[in-house]
Amino acid sequence: MIGVIGIGRAVGHYVIRELLDAGESVTLLYRDPDRGAHGFGDSIQVDRCDLTGPNVDLPLLDCIVSLAPIQAVRDEIALSERAGGDRVIFFSSALRHSRAGLTDVEARVAGLKAVESSDFEWTILRPTTIYGPGDRNVSSLRDRITKHRILSTVGSGERFVQPVFAGDVAYVVSASVSRESAKCRSFDLGEPEPTTYTNMVEKIADAVGRTPLKVYVPVSVALGISRVLRRLKPNSALTADRIQRTSEDRHVDIDEAREALGFHPRPLDEGRGRLVVDA
Repeated sequence: MIGVIGIGRAVGHYVIRELLDAGESVTLLYRDPDRGAHGFGDSIQVDRCDLTGPNVDLPLLDCIVSLAPIQAVRDEIALSERAGGDRVIFFSSALRHSRAGLTDVEARVAGLKAVESSDFEWTILRPTTIYGPGDRNVSSLRDRITKHRILSTVGSGERFVQPVFAGDVAYVVSASVSRESAKCRSFDLGEPEPTTYTNMVEKIADAVGRTPLKVYVPVSVALGISRVLRRLKPNSALTADRIQRTSEDRHVDIDEAREALGFHPRPLDEGRGRLVVDA
């Protein structure tokens, strides 16, 4: 029995379907009753376990797949200990490789160390930007391209990106459950080859039949704007951390995942069609 928690992430539905297709029994673990009750509609039948009650009776689980942010890893490790299994699969991200010294990176590193020092047979998956229905990044970019004639970008647009399709990430989750080669290892996940941010924009724009005017905002200018916005609106999403991360290259080496897990992701040229179908 596989327990899956953190279904709110865009990759969640793909993970459930992939595990079921592989013949696994799945229990959805949730702390949000609305998601637990309505996360799949009637299309997928899975067992459910509400973790919010005072006396939760957990089923015996062979493995827990946590799609929740790895910063909350201690809660998930405690959950795994209660469930009695010895396999855990956690999600981190390629942000782990950031050189910007961001607070979020420090939290992720702490989470990784907590997993690696545990007594479980663990696997850590570090995808780059995941795209698919409901993702917060590439689909959001598609919507901006669709709705607006002008698209502003921080930096030159020449930084590298390596987005990965949610269905390909889900395959790796399923492979990690069953393969000995996945145990006590971390894997970076991305599309086969990195591309520039500008090239990604052009591919998405071509898929939706738009040609936006691209405006490039220098990093120094964006940082200045963020300082002004922070004074006017303390909760502004345009933070210095976000700008620094946006200006970094985001490419990873996926050879280990290829060799150990049979990971053969589709390039954005093939996966971008889903962005149009699911719009």
